[in-house]
Amino acid sequence: KSVFLQTTLPTEEQKKLLLKDKYSSQALLDINTINIHDYKLVYSQVESFDELKKEDINISDSIFASPKFSFMTDKNYAFAGDIRKKYNEITEKSYLILKLSAKVFTRYNPNDLEARLAITMMHKGKGYDFKCIEIGKLGLKSNEWNSIEFYIWTIDFWDRRDVIQSYFWNMSDKPIFVDDLKIEAYEPLVDETVF
Repeated sequence: KSVFLQTTLPTEEQKKLLLKDKYSSQALLDINTINIHDYKLVYSQVESFDELKKEDINISDSIFASPKFSFMTDKNYAFAGDIRKKYNEITEKSYLILKLSAKVFTRYNPNDLEARLAITMMHKGKGYDFKCIEIGKLGLKSNEWNSIEFYIWTIDFWDRRDVIQSYFWNMSDKPIFVDDLKIEAYEPLVDETVF
């Protein structure tokens, strides 16, 4: 039960009703703080790089997580994957939960590398919101495939035709192999956003 002008901290039940940090451009969503059964998967797309040819630039057929290729990012090719989808082609709801995941491999100490798994909201070709997870902070291991993922709330978008773009970004000068870049979108079963 909520009380108007309540002066005590919210109860556990009240905390569940809050969409805390939903609109913070810096906040990642702790998936343990929500009941994922209140959402349904409405979109999923994977970039496994398997449709490419061995002759394509920075494609590896010797190091891959799933057959037959991976993409090697380095100082000349910093980005891997480019999954884009318009918001209104996914849902008409007021917000989504997005999950971005990938598998990464490097021969170098991952803690010393500057690289990110990222989502950008785009309006007329320009980014206005950027959320990411940095691999150097995840305790990954070298010389093996590491699975990484993060969840976010979509922010207030400018236009329902805005594009959600997801990718891997290597800002270091060392090679990092990327495979199975995947984005998933979950919409609320009941959209309780009130404004």
